Amino acid sequence: MKKVLLITSIVFELILAGCGQQGWLSKDELFEKKQECAKYKNDIEKSIEEENSKNLESHKYLNEIFYSPKNNSCLYIYTTDNGQYINHFLVNYLTNQWIIWYNETVSSSDKIKEFDDTVKELKWE
Repeated sequence: MKKVLLITSIVFELILAGCGQQGWLSKDELFEKKQECAKYKNDIEKSIEEENSKNLESHKYLNEIFYSPKNNSCLYIYTTDNGQYINHFLVNYLTNQWIIWYNETVSSSDKIKEFDDTVKELKWE
């Protein structure tokens, strides 16, 4: 009896844990969310251009913007390059919070892998 309850409990928890995953969004809903995030691209690029015009020693570049089903938010990746160091940042556009970053010049391969894995996880890849 204890085994049946344990197995039932585990299955129920797995079902609940999966409720926030991309699989619970219809294709149309997911497409709409991606389109919403794409609309922010111009705002991000404009902000980057303004920052670049103020700072001649470092340049910022937008790499990617995407919808994260896990965060239910729009995220983007940008790079800064000051000629000596190259940094990569993953940011939540709606909250303007850094999620993770690494310095290409000095970060370990583990840190770079952690960044890449975080991006994949948040995209549900």
